[in-house]
Amino acid sequence: MAAFPVHPRFGRMLLDGESRNCVSLAALLAAFTRVRPLLLPLRDARISRERAELLRDAVAAESDFIFYLHAWYLACSRRFNTEFCRRWGIHGTAARQAGAIAEQFLGITRGAGLFAGTPGPRAGGDPTMPPSGLLRPSG
Repeated sequence: MAAFPVHPRFGRMLLDGESRNCVSLAALLAAFTRVRPLLLPLRDARISRERAELLRDAVAAESDFIFYLHAWYLACSRRFNTEFCRRWGIHGTAARQAGAIAEQFLGITRGAGLFAGTPGPRAGGDPTMPPSGLLRPSG
């Protein structure tokens, strides 16, 4: 863990992610802690219910990170379109920043010689595909 020039908590997350073949996911989850909250409050109850339906797989989750992960994928699939993100109460800038920070975390793991698998999240990738191997094994 001393090889990582990051907070020990993030180093531990990246090491655990690497050992479980999900370092890209660990990097993205760590990145969520470094940006503003991805979900903004919605004033319109109907839109709020519709957002919950869009993110329905995450609604039952016990962690905000799962909700953020689904929101991030949704925003990424729309290339962080400002209109889309605003309508659904997703902080598009924070979501884009989380992807960039995750890439930095992955660069640190590669620099430490611990990870040479799939690339991490990319903010401008093909909107029909999950970003660069997140949630897929990295080994």
